[in-house]
Amino acid sequence: MKLQRFLVYSVPLFVALVIGLTLLASPLPESAGAKACRHIPGCMSIMPSFQGWPGVR
Repeated sequence: MKLQRFLVYSVPLFVALVIGLTLLASPLPESAGAKACRHIPGCMSIMPSFQGWPGVR
């Protein structure tokens, strides 16, 4: 009985752990703009990022 209870909880947790580790190990998808920029010499792709707090007056 204890073995069945252990399997009921451990197998789904193990599957979730394997899926999570697979997602963490996979490379992030590249945007279409970045892919196109690789083929153009001298192209600089602009990465959207937060540059600080917006000016509040």
